[in-house]
Amino acid sequence: MNHAHEDRRCGAGGRLTRGPWGFHRSEDGQAIYVVVVFLFLLLGLTFLVLNTGEKLSHKIEMQSAADSAAATGAAWYCRGLNVIAMCNVNQVQIMSLIILCDALETVTPPAVEVIDALVKSGQDVAIEPRLSIDPTLAGNNMKSGAYYTGVMAVVGNAAYEQKIIHQFDDIVKAVNWPDYLNYNGGILWELLKLLDGFAHAMEVETPLASQREAMDTAKKNHADFGFVLPLWPALPVVDGTFNDYYCPMVYGRMPPVNGTWNSPRGPVIGGFRYVMNYYGYRGQVMGPWSYWREPIVSTRPMGLLDLSRLSVLFEIVSQKKLDMLFDIQSDAINTVDPIDKVSLRNWEMDFTKAKGDLNVRNFWWEQVSFDCRFPNDEGKAPFPLQAGGAQDAIFWHPVPGPTTPFSNRGLDPRNGYTRATNSLDGADPRKQVWYKVTQRKTYLYHELGITQPHAPPYGPPTHPEDIQYIYWHVQIYRFDGAEKDPDTTLHRNYLPPAGDKPNLAPILFDKDKAAFTFSNIDQYFTFNGVAYRKGQVNNWPSRFVNPNPNDNLVCYAQARVYMRYSWDMFSQDWHVKLVQLGGEDSSTDPWARMSSWLNQSIPSGAVNASEVTSVLTDDRKDPVKKMLQGYNATYVKEVTH
Repeated sequence: MNHAHEDRRCGAGGRLTRGPWGFHRSEDGQAIYVVVVFLFLLLGLTFLVLNTGEKLSHKIEMQSAADSAAATGAAWYCRGLNVIAMCNVNQVQIMSLIILCDALETVTPPAVEVIDALVKSGQDVAIEPRLSIDPTLAGNNMKSGAYYTGVMAVVGNAAYEQKIIHQFDDIVKAVNWPDYLNYNGGILWELLKLLDGFAHAMEVETPLASQREAMDTAKKNHADFGFVLPLWPALPVVDGTFNDYYCPMVYGRMPPVNGTWNSPRGPVIGGFRYVMNYYGYRGQVMGPWSYWREPIVSTRPMGLLDLSRLSVLFEIVSQKKLDMLFDIQSDAINTVDPIDKVSLRNWEMDFTKAKGDLNVRNFWWEQVSFDCRFPNDEGKAPFPLQAGGAQDAIFWHPVPGPTTPFSNRGLDPRNGYTRATNSLDGADPRKQVWYKVTQRKTYLYHELGITQPHAPPYGPPTHPEDIQYIYWHVQIYRFDGAEKDPDTTLHRNYLPPAGDKPNLAPILFDKDKAAFTFSNIDQYFTFNGVAYRKGQVNNWPSRFVNPNPNDNLVCYAQARVYMRYSWDMFSQDWHVKLVQLGGEDSSTDPWARMSSWLNQSIPSGAVNASEVTSVLTDDRKDPVKKMLQGYNATYVKEVTH
């Protein structure tokens, strides 16, 4: 019985036959089920990783495309502002050049006559060491830049000035001025027209260029489509008038708001009143016309170019030409004179004769003042010089003044002054120099080399000897001549006919649209770039669908156009920067602003607008519109940021 039982359990080979309970007892092949399950999970995880990486890559690409679109659109807008500012500045400079060249051509011939006659008559004036400076006496007490070495000539040398005037005359004769300066067809006036046209072309083309380049940049950065908001970023500018060139030319300021010279300057947005950084001899800010004429009309040393009357005549004629250019009426001294007449040869150089002449319109003087001392002889006055004697070296601090016209009506700058009688007193043979010397005392005066060992910088000294030092304040006036009634009619060949304004004007900011407010900065100086591509990924896309209701991956960025200092249309310093999305005003909702911009249409009259409208269609704007409809400030703050 036992053997029979064993036979039923074993087969012919003695192997165990598998009954229903055989699988339960055997463990062979059980791991295959686990492996298969984990293979499916690993495969899904692999696709998930691939899709996630791909979506992250797409996100980075789209963010880069949005940044590029915003920066590119703003950059072209910025270029438009800079080009217009460049045209405005260059036009101001060219008109200044026309006037000054015109004046030089006019005044050089009479100046040649005067200086040649003066030298021929033997009335030369030698340059003398009027107020020499010995730097070895300065020691360590002299401030850097406060002292000068060499010679200060109170009056010039006629022979030397004659050479300079003849050099001017050679230039005037060598240049064919009408080819360059004529109002009709002259090169400089044609260049002004070209710059004016260029500026207006940039005003029109800038919105188109901003949007077109933004779209192209987005595509180059792998976006299906991208663009910049606002859709048509028009510059907030207006055309000025021809007279708006006056203040930039003369004062280096923006044109006045209400048309009067003394009104607040504008439109300067949140910046400085001076927009052109020209600095003269005395540090004042001025425009190119004032700056370029200054070396001739305010010559240093005192007296240079005055013996020939070149500096005085140049000042008068250049001012008249400026008045003629802008149709400014004649000065208040004699308003009945026509604007196109000026005194050239009808001129009185002797003060005594000029003072009693009722035909004199203006006296012209030049002045200079300085402080000085004689270290070796405190009681010695520095002026007048001793004839035939050597003058001791002095310390001095010059305060030169500009050439200034004085009316003969109740104004006599010679009161209290001594009239020089010979060249050693600072007079030329016509004896037209007056001087005044005032003795002063001081405990401390570093500019004069007067210091004490233990004295405070200012106030009573602590030195026991209580020493006061003497120094002298010297003031000198020189009479440059008297302008009499006009005797010469100035031509208008290089200027517009009287009453005929040129068809030229600077482009200026619109004060309403470009005022320095949060709203205007957001509307006219802020750009939002958007870029998108299909949100679906390439790996197993049917199983990994974008849960966002917008089936596109949309990214956005914001850029701003700005200037570091004065926001105006005469400064070529506009820049672009990427900024955090949002307005200058924290209460501004950027999503509402972008939605408003997106719903705006491109102006129907915009030149070449079809270049944008044919591409920027409604279906291509739709993904951005869906994003803006789903987003708001609260959602972005709480969820995405």
